[in-house]
Amino acid sequence: MTENQLRETISNNNQRQFAQILTRALRSKGNLLILAQCADQLSLQAVEQRARGLVSESSVVTDIERGRALWALLQEAIDRLRPTNSTPEHTPAWRLYAIAEGIYVQGKSAREMTAELGISSRTFHRERRAAVEALTTVVWQVEQQLVNLPAQGHSQTNEPSKSR
Repeated sequence: MTENQLRETISNNNQRQFAQILTRALRSKGNLLILAQCADQLSLQAVEQRARGLVSESSVVTDIERGRALWALLQEAIDRLRPTNSTPEHTPAWRLYAIAEGIYVQGKSAREMTAELGISSRTFHRERRAAVEALTTVVWQVEQQLVNLPAQGHSQTNEPSKSR
């Protein structure tokens, strides 16, 4: 196995594990204990940044704030799936958003969603997996943007500044 193949395999495994943890967080429906565990496993800068914003400057960030921050990030990702108002309502894009919003935010059952959307159970489960994949991509991209900020010349970094 070449070095590039090894890197790709590691990256694919990381993304798969990332998706599994995010799915667990989504299914928690806001349970702060589960969200805190997921946040700890993910170790995302996007979560840490949001968690720091939830406490005063002199306070310590706890797992509860990290759980709240992860839930806020997931809700933001769901909001980003929402198509523009000019997109016709019965399109796949609207269904992905409706499924993510309905199941993970509003707490509707699969049966309620299939009836509401007028789709089969099989179609629902396929589209729910697609919605989770889309949410995983959004969260992954948000994190990658934060990770890459220092390389793009932004001053936000976790490394101590070096004096010359």
